[in-house]
Amino acid sequence: MSNPRIYGRGQKRRKRMAAAKKVAEERYEHKMIRKLRAKILRGGKIEKRKERRYKIRGVRRLEEIAKYRQKEPKKYEVQIPEILSFIDAPRETMDFLDELKRKLNKKVLYNLSIIHEKCRRIDLAASYIFDKIVKDERKYWKSRRIELRVAGRISHVSKKVNNFLLSFGLLSDFGLINARFTEEEIDYDYRDKYETYRYQGSSKRVYDNSQASMGLVEYFNSCFKHNHLQIKEEARLELVNKFGEIIGNAEEHAGNDGGGWVALGCYDKEERECSFAIVNFGRSIYESLSNANSTAADVIENIADVINSNKRIWEKTVGMFDKNQEEPLWNVMALQDGISSKRTISGKGSTRGKGIMDVLTFIDAVKSEDGAKVGIVSGHSSITMDYTYPIVQKEIGVNKEKRRIISFNKEKDLKMPPDKEKVFAIKKKFEGTVFGGRFKINEKYLTIKMEKNK
Repeated sequence: MSNPRIYGRGQKRRKRMAAAKKVAEERYEHKMIRKLRAKILRGGKIEKRKERRYKIRGVRRLEEIAKYRQKEPKKYEVQIPEILSFIDAPRETMDFLDELKRKLNKKVLYNLSIIHEKCRRIDLAASYIFDKIVKDERKYWKSRRIELRVAGRISHVSKKVNNFLLSFGLLSDFGLINARFTEEEIDYDYRDKYETYRYQGSSKRVYDNSQASMGLVEYFNSCFKHNHLQIKEEARLELVNKFGEIIGNAEEHAGNDGGGWVALGCYDKEERECSFAIVNFGRSIYESLSNANSTAADVIENIADVINSNKRIWEKTVGMFDKNQEEPLWNVMALQDGISSKRTISGKGSTRGKGIMDVLTFIDAVKSEDGAKVGIVSGHSSITMDYTYPIVQKEIGVNKEKRRIISFNKEKDLKMPPDKEKVFAIKKKFEGTVFGGRFKINEKYLTIKMEKNK
């Protein structure tokens, strides 16, 4: 009779040996897979039999990577224009960014050389979008295990541009802040020269809107504190609501792909210049406002009336009305009080359409004599607000509802054509909306106003 204890020990031993053999076989298989994949990446070929035997996945993709690795990448010199700004040069900036996107078509590997030598001004939104294009390209090649090299030269005409690149722009984002620079090229205390803010948000996270809105207002308050001032508490809460509406619009315009947007701020302590930007990608203002799902039928009727009036004047004075002029007129109307694709006759939606106007009014109240400048680029349209044409109040409709109006013309009449230097069409389409601006704080005016409020 067999001993059950001995039988049990033998069975356990055979199980251990079988498990060890299985582990050894798996290790050998993984090792062979790694070796065969490495061979493909070096440009070698493997037999179909081995490809099937070891279930090598993504062979065609590995062969594509090998093909790129064997070639010396082409060099692409990206010459940054003198002014890269949606506020100061929207047409030229869109042309430049569109050309860059077309060049980096994700089929040709380049080593990028980014030349800022002639650049003397960069705004927040243009800097962010340029950096995003380059980062997306790097990400694409990284997914293929290929490093896209980025190098370049800083500005020879503006130390301020270089300080910005190091503290908030490309050089900071790419970790190139340890490069060697001279005192003539940068200020060594560049980090202390700016108060900065950045928040990347998405409609998928419900708390992003409120956090970014509060963050932007606190950023503005920090700018004021550098001038020994402070935004009053009630004004702060009002601004949070208004930025919340603007960011909410950005989420809605972005559609169903997550509603990605970014809020940016950068305060130059030496120049006392406060800059901000809200950028989203997706539908333009025109596409959202004219959408069949818009809840504001009376708003659409109002806009159509204004556009038809403009058409008649253009046809009478110039002889024609270019269809490209229509979208900028829609965007001018979007700035006016009470114009929103989500506005309703009653209820919560009846207060929509005041966010941008409230922010523009706030800037108008705090700007110094040096003035302020705001740029809004969306779709094929650009609007520059430099307060040459003031914000005025008018009584609208049978109820004589008071609304703030910006007409961009001397007549202060929306039914008259706007100044073509301030409102114009751009050839290259921006898929989304940029709302950005800058202003210097009028310390004397604010001090007087604060004393009166005591």
